[in-house]
Amino acid sequence: MCSRWSVSTVVILCTFVFSTAGDPDVKLTPSGFAYYQIGQIMQMTPNDGSLLEKAFDQHFNGRLTLNATIKEQLKIGVGVEFEYGANLNDFKRRTLYMLKEAYGTYSFGNPAMSFLQITTGYFPFKYNPQAMNLGEYLFRSGAYPPYVITDFDFAKVRLMGFNVASTLTDELFNVTSLLFNELKLNLLFTSEYGEPPYFDYSLSFVAGYKFLKRMIDIGAGVDFNRLLPIDPDETTFPSNYVTDLDNEYVIQDNGDTLLYTKQGVKCMGRFTLDIKPVLPFAEIFGPEDGKIYGELAVLGVKNFGSYYPEIKNRMPMMLGFNIPCFNIIDLISFEFEYYQIDSSMVYDRPAESTSPFPKVYTGSTRTFYKWSFFGQKTIVKGLAIKGLIGRDHYRSMTSTAGGTYDNVERMNGPGDWHYKLRIMYSF
Repeated sequence: MCSRWSVSTVVILCTFVFSTAGDPDVKLTPSGFAYYQIGQIMQMTPNDGSLLEKAFDQHFNGRLTLNATIKEQLKIGVGVEFEYGANLNDFKRRTLYMLKEAYGTYSFGNPAMSFLQITTGYFPFKYNPQAMNLGEYLFRSGAYPPYVITDFDFAKVRLMGFNVASTLTDELFNVTSLLFNELKLNLLFTSEYGEPPYFDYSLSFVAGYKFLKRMIDIGAGVDFNRLLPIDPDETTFPSNYVTDLDNEYVIQDNGDTLLYTKQGVKCMGRFTLDIKPVLPFAEIFGPEDGKIYGELAVLGVKNFGSYYPEIKNRMPMMLGFNIPCFNIIDLISFEFEYYQIDSSMVYDRPAESTSPFPKVYTGSTRTFYKWSFFGQKTIVKGLAIKGLIGRDHYRSMTSTAGGTYDNVERMNGPGDWHYKLRIMYSF
């Protein structure tokens, strides 16, 4: 049954189309896709019976997005998505209707080379252009507990709030320099809608810099996660005192006893190296071939006594390489992650719990290593096949309207792995 907000979104889309038809200042561009996907969890930890191991995870998705450009400077995008598939916990059908984007972007100056854009609403955001599965830690994670989320063919996030973006290029300044090719800056003020407690405000800053003929791309970012809580008692729990390794209360410098909080500061650094521009035979390679990239993050810079005593246990790091395909295949990327999370910590999200350890798994062996291969091949324009095999931060999707990730991460053991295959048409 279709949710009320999904119907409302479709009505708004249709109303907008009819109201702007024939307006010379408004350019409407529809886009969308449809795909069929199949996959299997070949081995998982914990295998607690809540998901069916080796069952075929299959579903169909379709999306329709309407993009409107008004007087070249204001862009509006609204997109809805439908999913029909099977639940892996009971293998009953799963039907989801999801609002995937609803935002407006205003560009100052010449839209073709605008140095400043302001976006507000519900919008996709990606800062690491090469990450295909792992990485993108700054926004696909929590601080306490330091969980990470990955999603096949969606190595980015959707944020709700404001994004003030500036892109400065050598073309904009009409200069030629090996030390400066492009500088990207993003200031984001966003509201938490995916994880409880909901609607806390975060302030983030992300920067990217390219130089040496864009052969080197480096970036950094900081996220003051839940900087402005809506209900402080839901974000910092007034009765949950943090203890140290000797089971004594942790006393802060100001004399107050430290309380457990989901509020924290996350930061990241990344790089991409692409030497093709200086190779004499670069034309034999595809545009993504041979790129080496990596990312390091700190998911909470502050230690929390016996809960989180060492910063090294909150530092996921990823290294990736795009295997040369010589224009035969669009992309094959291999990504490897090392995340030395303490064995006493769980990979669960905090859910509604006032404790950082909502569930403890016993009798299972954990691994600090993640890996994945991601591939894509375009058959004809608009038609592509995509696939993934690996041990990543896989979580199943719930059947609730809008779709949310399950609290439990499944790829925790050394022999765990899964695969996914998707055939997709887009326009």
